[in-house]
Amino acid sequence: MKAKFPFFAVLPCLLIALSACSFTKSPQKSWTEENCPLQPDYSRLDSWAAHPDKADFADKTPVRRYQDAQKDAEVDVFFLHPTTLFGHTQWNGDPTDAKLNRRTEKTTIKHQASIFNGVGRIYAPRYRQMLLGGFFDKHDLASNRRAYHTAYTDLKASFEYYLEHLNQGRPIIIASHSQGSAHAIHLLQDFFDDKPLQSQLVAAYIPGWPVPADTFKVLQPCTSASQTGCYASWCSFEAGTSPKSPAWYDDAVVTNPVTWRMDTVRSAFADHLGTVLASYDTIFSKVVQAQAHDGYLWVTRPDVKGTGVIRGNNYHIADFNIFWADVRENAMQRAQQFLREEHAGR
Repeated sequence: MKAKFPFFAVLPCLLIALSACSFTKSPQKSWTEENCPLQPDYSRLDSWAAHPDKADFADKTPVRRYQDAQKDAEVDVFFLHPTTLFGHTQWNGDPTDAKLNRRTEKTTIKHQASIFNGVGRIYAPRYRQMLLGGFFDKHDLASNRRAYHTAYTDLKASFEYYLEHLNQGRPIIIASHSQGSAHAIHLLQDFFDDKPLQSQLVAAYIPGWPVPADTFKVLQPCTSASQTGCYASWCSFEAGTSPKSPAWYDDAVVTNPVTWRMDTVRSAFADHLGTVLASYDTIFSKVVQAQAHDGYLWVTRPDVKGTGVIRGNNYHIADFNIFWADVRENAMQRAQQFLREEHAGR
């Protein structure tokens, strides 16, 4: 069954400032093809926010003990970044907009895509992302859907280019957040779910967007730390609180990113491997507990100086950062397990 994507649903904000109403408005003019930017040419390096053949923010690590291992990696990581287009002047972002690209690179590529540079070569395509306000729009649904479809059209094209020219049969990790995860769900349905390419899927990490249990025909959620060919999803909220729209999370799959199980047992502080804050210069371990609850993830507020950036009970902006080291180590564990199985003939 296809995943439910109610475009008019009120989504969690990506940044604190997005509480300002101007960031959640959509353009006054309807979407038209004439006003839409051109699709990127994915044969060009500058059409990629991260690529193994260039220096970029996905190459960074917050502390020395973590190293960028992309050069010798046996696995590829295809990363779909979340929304970085704000304001209300255009439905889709321009992949040639230097200011927008820099914002994307210094935020999500640095803080999220970099998690995976210890396990694989990172490919993160630029795309005509839908602006944030489009997800809040309740009036021009036709423009909303066209803008969303345009964004996915780019990501699908970038993945097809990647498969034809870059992958060469290597194992794949799909990673994403928020709008990127919404598109990643479609990508998994179109290319992996009950398809031959499923045999190359190490795992998919798709937090920040609810994934109903009946979304895929064959793909299964991750229920253990070493399982391969599965997907892990979670949406983070302060422990003991509820989302503003709890129905949005009904029947959503939740994998706990500390224990990597789907039960409702709260993880121990001692098992938390590490949070990375905006300064991107320290790992804070053993500072949170996490617990699956009613289709989302309850997370205790980290008692660390600098986490004031996470205001309110919605931890959406930090879905990856809170579990930066946990996801990094787990991706390496799953990749090692996948390669062992592959070398043994699966």
